[in-house]
Amino acid sequence: MRFVTTCILTVSLFFQGGTAPLAQSDGAVMGKVSGAFFALSVADVAKLSRWYQEKLGFRALSQGESPNKIAKFAILEGAGTIIELIQHSQAKPRGGVAPSASDAYLIHGIFKVGMVVADLDGVYRELKKRDAPIAYDLMRAKDVPMRSFSVRDGEGNLIQFFGK
Repeated sequence: MRFVTTCILTVSLFFQGGTAPLAQSDGAVMGKVSGAFFALSVADVAKLSRWYQEKLGFRALSQGESPNKIAKFAILEGAGTIIELIQHSQAKPRGGVAPSASDAYLIHGIFKVGMVVADLDGVYRELKKRDAPIAYDLMRAKDVPMRSFSVRDGEGNLIQFFGK
């Protein structure tokens, strides 16, 4: 399944043609965004790479190991979105910093990623069919003129999908 995605950069990007944005912008800095990139530090790069391929339909572009053997990586792509998975030998699990993946918002930094998709209902049905764990069910988004739902990947990272 291919996803039509764009990077979710700020809440104000969702207000095109809807409610007034939180901050006015002419969009001249970035123009139209046509894809997304995110990188994840993971415990098992091979396992999580398979999860993104099987559940979300990404394909592997590259994989390997750093010359000093301290890290393994995989680069995945799907409909303009690129994901870099890095398994570093010195990395620690989130549980060592926060009580659980559901409390990730308590740590400064990115705690979830998201994508805007053309067919939200279709993506939802397909992910349920593929047994992707639904973290937050399909609902109207509170502060943006869209609906959304969220899944957790094979290591508990939160991925939110938005659509009309």
